[in-house]
Amino acid sequence: MTLAVSQENTSINFGLIATKLVSVSGQVLRSDGTAAGQGVVMLMPSSATGRAGAGFRQGGNANGIDPNGTFKLLNVPPGRYTVQARSGGREFELARMDLTVGAENVEGLTLVTAPGAAVNGTIVSDTGEPFDFRPSQLQVAARPALPDTQLANVGPGGSRVGDDWTFGVRNLSDAVFLRVTAPTGWMLKSVTVDGQDITDVPLELPPAQTLNGAQIVLTKKIANLSGLVTDSKGNPVLDATVVVFPADEKLWTFQSRFIKAARPDQDGRYRVTGLPGPGSYLTIALQGLEDGQAGDPDFLASVKEQATKLELNEGETKSVDVKLTAAK
Repeated sequence: MTLAVSQENTSINFGLIATKLVSVSGQVLRSDGTAAGQGVVMLMPSSATGRAGAGFRQGGNANGIDPNGTFKLLNVPPGRYTVQARSGGREFELARMDLTVGAENVEGLTLVTAPGAAVNGTIVSDTGEPFDFRPSQLQVAARPALPDTQLANVGPGGSRVGDDWTFGVRNLSDAVFLRVTAPTGWMLKSVTVDGQDITDVPLELPPAQTLNGAQIVLTKKIANLSGLVTDSKGNPVLDATVVVFPADEKLWTFQSRFIKAARPDQDGRYRVTGLPGPGSYLTIALQGLEDGQAGDPDFLASVKEQATKLELNEGETKSVDVKLTAAK
């Protein structure tokens, strides 16, 4: 359904289907054959709608898995799911399997976890100049490369950078992008492995494999875009969202670093920072955007022809005013 600004719709009806809810139970074993004494089990629709249909139900303890490694998920409707288990505490292991649930309880599942993969590397600047901040101010993290792993990917977390500017990201179980949180004035320029640029290429490693030699390059050449958002009469617009996205559709990926959204300030001016350059971009101002819609490839394709085209060089600060586009 579509709602306009300030519109109220009271005619939405839902039809319910009677269905039997069942349980899914089994045991989680670690790679050494011992029972997983702690951890969680999650059950997610294979369609990856962003909601974990049955979610996960806590088992006999607060961590979701009994001391003997058993688990039980209740109130599961029929459907296709992904079951994922995480065993252990800080040094945890992961397992995943596809599962089709019918009208009967599913019993006797065995999930065998394995250590996640790891990536080790170093942080350097694009010019070779020393950094003007401490290594502890940096954090390297693995971000899901695909939307269907956003919930499933309970493994990777952040990694602090050592005093020698080295980093290690562990517990990887899905395709990821390596990203860095840097102090103000710096941003990610590239990620390379053996001279190959993998900045925007999903990185997926087999369980327990360690990849060494990754290099993350940071730069001070930060491109910024700003301007005024106006309506058809030239008046500043405050209630709108400005979306900046690459002209190249291949870059319309999940959590793309090339796609940014911003709201105008009280004067109707927007500002978008941290855009990779050089590159060809498109920008458009719209009202009524839903959360996450700015990164949806179907949405970007639908507004591409209405957007304003611009070229942005590395480190360039450019001003581009944007007219409010009427919703289709």
